[in-house]
Amino acid sequence: MPVGPKGQEQIDLQAAELLGADRHTLPYQDRLLRDTQDARLAVARLIPLHRPAMVYAATAAAIHPDHVAAADITRAAVFLARLGQWERVPGGEALAATARSPHRPLGRA
Repeated sequence: MPVGPKGQEQIDLQAAELLGADRHTLPYQDRLLRDTQDARLAVARLIPLHRPAMVYAATAAAIHPDHVAAADITRAAVFLARLGQWERVPGGEALAATARSPHRPLGRA
């Protein structure tokens, strides 16, 4: 049985609660997600705020183009979040502000 957007949101919230994870919904359209610099930076800003030990994402071998984009965005965001000196990058001020506190290294599963 197909699940509508509100039903999916409820499933996502329950899954996050079971995992003990924070859930954030960024303002991107399901099925139309594209790998853009704005999307990469939006995800990168969340990483130093939550200081995850691990970051999980879909594989780039997915069939759905938006899932491939999500994987690419996440991989790039982890890389960007680990870089320093964002205050020297035009438009990077917001990431510099969130990245000031030291965070744990991100590993691979």
